[in-house]
Amino acid sequence: MTATREAVFRRVGWALVALGVADIAVFVWSLQRDVFYPSSFNVFAVAAGLLMIRGNVTAAALVRWTVAFTLACIAALLPIAPVLVDPGFMRALGRVHPVGTSLALAGLAGCVLLFAWMQFELERAVVTAALAAAGKRWRLRGAVLAGAVMTLVLAGLIAVLLRGEFAVQAADRAAAQLGTGYRYQVLTLGVFFERRGPYVTASVAGWNEHEVRVVPVRWSLTW
Repeated sequence: MTATREAVFRRVGWALVALGVADIAVFVWSLQRDVFYPSSFNVFAVAAGLLMIRGNVTAAALVRWTVAFTLACIAALLPIAPVLVDPGFMRALGRVHPVGTSLALAGLAGCVLLFAWMQFELERAVVTAALAAAGKRWRLRGAVLAGAVMTLVLAGLIAVLLRGEFAVQAADRAAAQLGTGYRYQVLTLGVFFERRGPYVTASVAGWNEHEVRVVPVRWSLTW
């Protein structure tokens, strides 16, 4: 492969554009089917990709830093994922929805490989020399440290939240609807305020050997 700065910028730029367009397409699809999808890249990836295709050095520096940050987040999250999501729930998803689960895992693996490839490309000598000449060869140690620390802090907060009083109440309310024979995983949990007073909403997954069901629950808070 050609390793000129322009060629590397174009390769990474087009990869970002493709990633952003795919993310937008999935987001639109999820909206049409009322499926939760945390869109992450969308127009930002497209914009960064187009700037890189045009040879923008600042965009390349930002992408290089962001890719390192993202890879650090993923590396920090993988070992602690079983603390946040019950492995039994993931196995149940695989049994009940094998195609969807396989596609989701393949998409995640594809994103990790794509980011690793982009990091490799942006560490080529022709790129780092151009960034250094422009005064934008930022140290990646800060990106890696920030990604790891942020992930661990957020994961700790989420773990506490999903084991707190509201999470227990959410699981109990879901159990009251589904009955016995299920295990429960709180997927989302939030406290909101309106004129009549605060309330809690949550989505709780109940699963067993044969099915996975998601139950929305809501209740008002009294102080």
